[in-house]
Amino acid sequence: MENQNFYEGRILVNMAASVMRQDDLKPLHGNLDWERLFRVADYNKISNLIYLAILGNNEKMPERWKTRFYERYSDILKFNESCTEGEREILVLLELKKIPVLVLSSSSRRQLYPREEMAGESSLKLFFLDPEDYLFAKGYLVNIGYETDTLYPGVGEKMRIPGRFSVEIYHTFPFKTQVYQRGMEKLLQRAFLKENGNYIYEWNAIDQLVYLMIQSAYLYVTGHLQIRHLTDLYVFYRKAAEEDQFQELENRLKEFKVNILAQKLLHLSYMWFGTREECASMETEEEELQVFDILEKNVFYGMTGKFGPETDEQALDLRSDILKEEERENRMEKRALFYRRLREFFSLVRRQLKELYDILYSR
Repeated sequence: MENQNFYEGRILVNMAASVMRQDDLKPLHGNLDWERLFRVADYNKISNLIYLAILGNNEKMPERWKTRFYERYSDILKFNESCTEGEREILVLLELKKIPVLVLSSSSRRQLYPREEMAGESSLKLFFLDPEDYLFAKGYLVNIGYETDTLYPGVGEKMRIPGRFSVEIYHTFPFKTQVYQRGMEKLLQRAFLKENGNYIYEWNAIDQLVYLMIQSAYLYVTGHLQIRHLTDLYVFYRKAAEEDQFQELENRLKEFKVNILAQKLLHLSYMWFGTREECASMETEEEELQVFDILEKNVFYGMTGKFGPETDEQALDLRSDILKEEERENRMEKRALFYRRLREFFSLVRRQLKELYDILYSR
């Protein structure tokens, strides 16, 4: 099964890379399980890239699955038509209601791709500076037709107008460790008001890249890193690198203690999707190739919720910190459950004693 995950992952990465680099796809050999490939591509949010690869290389596949890939590609085209207006509607609403909010990410990321239809369906992601404003904003979104699509317990939720635009709203940063929480607080302090706005905050290109890289590292160690995350990382870094602030980027990544791990994931994205010239600019020693093999396998194994052998110390430390925090949360939940049941027991006893008292003194 692990070899199958790796084999299928490599096939999909090669197909997506041929589209990203806009070069020819090598012919695919053997009997491919297109049903499984579709599920894996869909999970990784790259079905539209796979459709473009099939279309551009006249790859033969069962008509049923070609249609399924086309449907996902069509969904992206529809998203591109509605996302700008959908985001504008939400941000104007929050501005009018005087609710301060930080834009964590937006669909403008699609403009970094060679063609917009190559990008994924990236939701508008908002962090509310005041938890009370989160509740008010949710109410306003419900009033204009949004419904809860996915709950993120303890941090926020994804809301969507059925068949249309979606938005993710957060009242707490979606990271469990104290190191990440402290790092995000510092990152939050560097946000600035959007041009011509009084309540909408955003980051500069370097801070957006920091967020994208530390998010990728976190998702990697929790087994939720998708191929789409690495295509986003690749195109975003290409743009942000023009500002030539590598030392500043390194220093900010160190605040999260994932600077080495995040750089490895960035390097992997270039190995997958970069041109020969770009890959050559990121020199890789022969002994480092084994490190990237492990990294690559763990990205693919993460699709099944399993972890392969890990050698990166920062990844091991981050995973350990997350597990410790989850254990602490579990203990707190069990303690809260115990005291709730204890209160319910005493409440029941009190009611029974009162009933008994009423019976005795009514005679």
